[in-house]
Amino acid sequence: MTATVLASGKSVNLPDPLMDTWALTVYNPLEMWKLNPCFVAGEALFCFLGILTFAHACVNRKSHSSNPVTLWIGCFLGGSAVEFFTSLHPQIDNALHSQACIVLTGRIVALYPLLGLYGALQYMSLQLAFSFSTSRSETFLSKVGFGLVAGLIGHVLYELLDATGTYFLWWTWHEGDPAYLSRRAGVPLSSGFWIYAQIASLGLVYAFTRYRTPLLFILSSIFVMPVLFVIPFVLLFHPLDELYGQAQLATYIVVSGSVVALLAILRHNKPATMITLGLAWLYVFLMAAVWTTLHDTAGSNLRYSYGQPFANRDCRGEMEVVGWGTIKRERYLCPFKVDENVSFTLKCLETYPADESEWYWVCGKDVTREAEYEILLRFVKAAMLLLFLGLLTKSSKKKNE
Repeated sequence: MTATVLASGKSVNLPDPLMDTWALTVYNPLEMWKLNPCFVAGEALFCFLGILTFAHACVNRKSHSSNPVTLWIGCFLGGSAVEFFTSLHPQIDNALHSQACIVLTGRIVALYPLLGLYGALQYMSLQLAFSFSTSRSETFLSKVGFGLVAGLIGHVLYELLDATGTYFLWWTWHEGDPAYLSRRAGVPLSSGFWIYAQIASLGLVYAFTRYRTPLLFILSSIFVMPVLFVIPFVLLFHPLDELYGQAQLATYIVVSGSVVALLAILRHNKPATMITLGLAWLYVFLMAAVWTTLHDTAGSNLRYSYGQPFANRDCRGEMEVVGWGTIKRERYLCPFKVDENVSFTLKCLETYPADESEWYWVCGKDVTREAEYEILLRFVKAAMLLLFLGLLTKSSKKKNE
């Protein structure tokens, strides 16, 4: 039963799928647009980026000693492995996708992040970082440096998606999970740290395998990268967050280390032509277009999807143990926990979801002034980074001439 009545008296229903199997569900984009236009536009944007970057890799496959197609496939499969595992395994299950036009595996995992985040943004980040590599025989420290720079670029680019997805109900978070309680302008700090750790780990894998058999990088992306990216969380993020309440310091430390690595690389390496710089600019411009045209729709967005189990009582303090016995978190979402720190509201509903519901409606909130300043800062950081990389490329070309 997907129908509900809003506080305004209006009845709303999730559209019937055009195709509905356990593996694949497809909705009509025109019908989904009525619920969340920004999400439909964003989904199209990221699917387009995924296809475009894959085509880019295919066109340039013979112009690189390390095949870009192998890189794209490794990025896509490695990220997808993490996404499926964390979304479907009950011991994690802390990032909850909204119903996109194309969703997979029982309507739990959306297709667009697999193509657009893991396929496109990770591919662009690694391509940009490794444009500084000028030799097949890089030192160990240089390889580590390239991985850190890839993480830095990916972190800055992902910040646009991170904030947009949170503010416009592209997903919700498990509101009882301690990893997501520390936030900046409503966006969990652990989310940005995660993508840095994942892309930096993927960069390390690529640095040590790119001149070997393509299958080695692909398999390492699937099986080694997911283990590597946990290490910064164990050593930095969780201790700083849980012991000192300073989770933001973890990001400052890794970003500072990446900047130092970039400056050290620049002393000895000048970038080759950055063939994905234009794609990165396209991504930033398209995200800016989505924001400028649809920013005023956030407060009217509606979401019906899989979420944290619901309870109508005061559920604060009702705990469960997950993470294979390593994490205690509050199990339920209840009205007492839906406050100004949460990216959605229940006030739009005439009646709350039933107890123990895992599929239910929530509503969007208007973008706050703090959130507007935050996304503006993120766009400025992305533009400054890409301008800096572009200037390095231009300077390198002039010296070569």
